Amino acid sequence: MSNLRGDYYEFDERSFALRGQRNGRVFRIGDTVRVRLVRVDEEMGQIDFQWLPERKNVSP
Repeated sequence: MSNLRGDYYEFDERSFALRGQRNGRVFRIGDTVRVRLVRVDEEMGQIDFQWLPERKNVSP
């Protein structure tokens, strides 16, 4: 969650969702999102991802 830039996200336990305080963006379990692998720490068993906003449809 610390890599989600542009807003502060809170976890809503009732709906199992992350909600942005200012922009109102919601991430729910099962949503399809694009991410980039940022870091792997095998010793700690941690993987960090960066969320990639949806691409705008661009005409060729």
